[in-house]
Amino acid sequence: MTFRKIENSLLQPLRGKYWIIEPNDDYSYTVVSHPSIKYLCRILSRTLKMNESLYKDIVNRQDEEV
Repeated sequence: MTFRKIENSLLQPLRGKYWIIEPNDDYSYTVVSHPSIKYLCRILSRTLKMNESLYKDIVNRQDEEV
């Protein structure tokens, strides 16, 4: 799992400090989480609708990490 700290100013609904926990190689999506909240993560996508199987894979990987 990759962790990178970011200060959030562009993601207005998600204000605060977040860690990038799963960046995608082509930047089509990334998964971010707050460092003090172990079970909360957000999937940020460049498209309005994400492929359902990709979404499920991401959620499953995050569930396995917890």
